[in-house]
Amino acid sequence: MSISYRCNTCGETHEGLPFTWGPAVPDRYYAIPAAEREQRVELSSDQCIIDGTEFFVLGRLEISVLDSENNFYWLAWVSLTEDDFARVYELWHTSGRESEPPFSGFLNSELPCYSESTLTLAAQLVTQPVGERPLIELERSYHPLAVEQGSGITIARVQEIAEKCIHGA
Repeated sequence: MSISYRCNTCGETHEGLPFTWGPAVPDRYYAIPAAEREQRVELSSDQCIIDGTEFFVLGRLEISVLDSENNFYWLAWVSLTEDDFARVYELWHTSGRESEPPFSGFLNSELPCYSESTLTLAAQLVTQPVGERPLIELERSYHPLAVEQGSGITIARVQEIAEKCIHGA
């Protein structure tokens, strides 16, 4: 079912309330001068290596939506150690990879809509069956994103996130 909503920012009616948002690259990517990125960065839709020393995997941070049948997902990049990244890479197309223990890391995505930075939040990257992005489970804390992951959000909050992501307000 597609949800339309009247945007509080622009006043227009938008068709389809998005339940997934996230950046295409880790935040660290932007620290590399554009002219040097081709030589220093290996980037796919799900993995990134910078200078052969920094390793990132794109995962999905699931938040239940209390007044909907849908969940909301932030796509976010998680930094991993070289060994953990190598293991994730090794298992990328392996059936049964979801039985692998979680990998510890830190968010490397500055997600909009939070009063505190989301960069460097401690997280676990949990592999899923082949074809599914890993899940991100944040370490429990008082950070607003961790609180939302733990307790859920409302459709009104999903709309607020959409408005901020669309309009940057």
